[in-house]
Amino acid sequence: RQVPEGRWSRQSLHMHLAEAADLEWMPQETILFDAGLFEQHCLVELARDAVWLGVEVVRLGCTAAGQRLNRGEWRSRLEVWRGEHPLLIDPQRLSAEGRDCPHGMDTEPVYGTLVWAGVQLPDGALLERCRSDRRGLAGTMVCDAIGEAGHAGLICRYRGPSTVAARFWFARVWARLRAFRQLPPPALPRVWPFQENPLLGAS
Repeated sequence: RQVPEGRWSRQSLHMHLAEAADLEWMPQETILFDAGLFEQHCLVELARDAVWLGVEVVRLGCTAAGQRLNRGEWRSRLEVWRGEHPLLIDPQRLSAEGRDCPHGMDTEPVYGTLVWAGVQLPDGALLERCRSDRRGLAGTMVCDAIGEAGHAGLICRYRGPSTVAARFWFARVWARLRAFRQLPPPALPRVWPFQENPLLGAS
């Protein structure tokens, strides 16, 4: 029996990237309405030299309408593999009970993750530049390497009041990672409703 009880919505994603493939996965934000129950599983399989970048932004409650999450739960499990070797296993759980916990959401309604997997980080300088892209944005933001010495990529976390701030930071990091790989600047997703360009003034 699944706890909490209720009618769960579920989503399962399976992405298989061929050799030297490159995929950027940036869906629209998820809004978990009050009493909502949602569970997702995302499995990413990378062949040799394949690279995956994924972004997830979740809002707990429709706060724009003055609604908060009093009941409900969001669960996610992301797995990134290269062959038989896991690069990242990332289970997440957000609930109404953890909304106000200092070690959980600490009353903040928005949570986000950016994962860049399949690339060896050159050194700590790239991480520091990604961290510097937080400037001027509301919320708590952390960025760290995946795997020993960043051999598998990097991961960014956002916790704060604003989906706009989360998307701004992730867009800046995304642009920086593309520049590092000598790729063209990113085309911002249409499903991310920006009122202004987050890349203007970014360095």
